[in-house]
Amino acid sequence: MEFGERGPRTRDGHSTYLSVSDKVTSIYSWLTSVDYIGKLNRLVYYEGSTLKMKDLIVGGAPTSLFTLAGEAAIIREVGQRIYATVVDSDGLGEGQCRVVNALLSGSPSDKAFIAPMNVTLAVTDVGAGVCTAGTHRFGFILESRSGFLGPFCPDAGAGFVYKEATVADGGRSLTLSFTADIPADAAYCHAVMTRADNFSIWSFVTGGSIAVPGGTPAWLVAMSIDISDAELSTIAVEANDNLYLLTQTAAGAGPFNPRNLFLAGNRQAYILDAKAYFSDEFNYQTIAEDRSAVYLPGRKQIIAGFAIRSVYYLLGPDWTYGYTENKDYPSSWQPEEVSSSLGTSAPRGVCTETAGDYVWVVHKSGLYMFDGRYQDMPISWMNDAEWKRINWGAPSAVHVVDDVEKQRVIVTAALDSETEPSHRLVFGYRAGKSPYTVDFSLDDFASGNFGCTARVHDPTTNRTYIMTGPGAAGSILKEDSSAVGSDDGDAINSVYETGLALTKSDGPTKENMFGSADLDISGAGQAQVTPYNKGKSESDGPQIVTLSDDPDSSPELDFDIRGENATLKVETNSAGHWFDLAGVTMYWRRWTTNK
Repeated sequence: MEFGERGPRTRDGHSTYLSVSDKVTSIYSWLTSVDYIGKLNRLVYYEGSTLKMKDLIVGGAPTSLFTLAGEAAIIREVGQRIYATVVDSDGLGEGQCRVVNALLSGSPSDKAFIAPMNVTLAVTDVGAGVCTAGTHRFGFILESRSGFLGPFCPDAGAGFVYKEATVADGGRSLTLSFTADIPADAAYCHAVMTRADNFSIWSFVTGGSIAVPGGTPAWLVAMSIDISDAELSTIAVEANDNLYLLTQTAAGAGPFNPRNLFLAGNRQAYILDAKAYFSDEFNYQTIAEDRSAVYLPGRKQIIAGFAIRSVYYLLGPDWTYGYTENKDYPSSWQPEEVSSSLGTSAPRGVCTETAGDYVWVVHKSGLYMFDGRYQDMPISWMNDAEWKRINWGAPSAVHVVDDVEKQRVIVTAALDSETEPSHRLVFGYRAGKSPYTVDFSLDDFASGNFGCTARVHDPTTNRTYIMTGPGAAGSILKEDSSAVGSDDGDAINSVYETGLALTKSDGPTKENMFGSADLDISGAGQAQVTPYNKGKSESDGPQIVTLSDDPDSSPELDFDIRGENATLKVETNSAGHWFDLAGVTMYWRRWTTNK
């Protein structure tokens, strides 16, 4: 059900948005603006074991970004790029982090933390210059096309191997060169060297950088070196920090397989199992073990993270800690305990895309709003029986989406013994975000029928919609207000049951007679209406009501129910049938007096 301005109503149906050949368990709406190529609107989705991207403005066939088997993809936006990692059914990282660049055409996906190159360096004297006489050490640093200024080269797999050469007296100019197959993700080579009097300090050679054509075989790279030791010590940028960066190995193996990612101010955070790495500011792949690693007290497990008001929160299954920058390296940050009992077990159990300065956190005990502290009670408190059906043995199936437009938060999960998404627990917060004001609907899609839920911006209407990824080959479905009463042609089983008709102020006795009801209801087709007594030991019906789209339609029901109290259940389950229930008036009288 949905809960609109009038009251409970059949939720909007779905129509086909994009046909796919496998299940889709992750969807991300990537909106960005690039000055010289215009706005971009792309749908990024994890289909089967492949992350794909479709341009929603230009159209055309989807682009396959990379293939990596897993249960779901974690996708985060950082500037003009997205970072993605894949997790297995237990929520552990399945492979290397990938980077997708909005400005690149063709195959714009690369592995993060570019690998070093193994080449044979040559140092050639090319004439008069200002290089200081004496023995120097040389190498180069590779920069990726995603902007990562990374590893020292050459590296054959056992670490950086420099080239040592002697500069003749009188001031000379040099060329540092090699011929090699240029990696597809490489963009620049930057020459580095030491002074003749100090081999321990490496510096970037001013003017010693050259662009390289990524993916080109047998390319000659020649970097000019014409700088004195005095200039190396005064104007050149020191490069020693790059000696200790975490990068891919020479064989292409990643430094780690993150289970989660999030943007932490001007840093990128990578979550492993028991630690997180925070990158250097504005350098989102610059990570070093000694300065970037953060651990929770006792090296507790970390599942997810997010940032609010410059505080970075790390969450485990039953704990939450906050970190605040101190203008020093992340490794020096001190954790502040926020909760020793609340956190999340699901990598996607946090929703930061909300209408305010708060996030939603999915915990085993309920759905909490968090704004620097957890609310006292989860908004799912009144629906605890349904919440306890979530199978926490399938944490990667759990994810949460805030549908800001319709003011509801949707938790997708596998219930009972299911391991794939089977239900949506939907909390409408139009009347408030407390457990006593939210409206609840348990939407049963059945395991295997759908894979995920997401908010997607549609450029054709310039609106945002809830979309549903299929659980097998089929279609990504778009929630569609014009598809009233049907999911792409199939019936929507809409079921709503009122609360108890009588309150204490009505002065009910132990036995009361309920004889009729007026329904303020509109819709199409027919609705089945069933009155029950309290405890549902007695019913009279079901009765069939013909629906009209007239909002002032008020059909009357006659029935005979005896009991302490009564409820009314309304449902439709045929394609194109729907109802919008604005009110119920129940008629009753006392049957006997209390003894």
